[in-house]
Amino acid sequence: EFDAEIEYCQGMNYVAALLVIHLCDDDTGARRSANDPTRSIRRLGLRDSDPLDGSAEEDVFWLFVAALRAPRTRLRALYGPGMPGARAALAVFDDLLRLTHDKLHAHLAAHNCLPDMYATHWIVTIFAAQFPFALVARVWDMFLAEGWKPVYRVAVALLAVYETHLLTLDFEHIMTFMRTLPDQVDVDSVLKRAATLAFPKTQLIADLETKHAQLHDDHDRHLR
Repeated sequence: EFDAEIEYCQGMNYVAALLVIHLCDDDTGARRSANDPTRSIRRLGLRDSDPLDGSAEEDVFWLFVAALRAPRTRLRALYGPGMPGARAALAVFDDLLRLTHDKLHAHLAAHNCLPDMYATHWIVTIFAAQFPFALVARVWDMFLAEGWKPVYRVAVALLAVYETHLLTLDFEHIMTFMRTLPDQVDVDSVLKRAATLAFPKTQLIADLETKHAQLHDDHDRHLR
């Protein structure tokens, strides 16, 4: 096995499918461009300097490996035993929602609507599971270029755009809204809101990520 610690995890299939769409033409298979993913693969030292000569599926596999291991994207932590990266990312998102939209955060908390109840699939698939492709493609462009900050921005914006409505709902109706959000989301409004959010500086977000990763590590060690 290439990486015996990482087994199949629910959500991987959506990410793999998205990479297939990006790398493959309908008729010709693997697509080559100036942004050839083998450049990332070579930087990771996973393959030699020769271009990949295998199938489109092989290209997708190695790009997935690069996304799992690259410091900017760090997808491996999402899918490891206990999903520590997913738990930490949900906690960071919760902190950022509180810092930027405290009234909405307090309303959701008062009704016991926690991020892991509605946003886990957002984080584990980077929105690839249910949202329109117009949103997913834009988020992934930003994610691969910038890392996790735009993912948090879009997650907060998804709620911020509908804040007035959410503040009128109780627990049952909030959860119904969250389940149907991918089908009714206004992509342009969410992306515009994400771009204009008064968001904490990158270093603060990195500090939050480090804090929550450490907290979850300590919790897991205590359980063992």
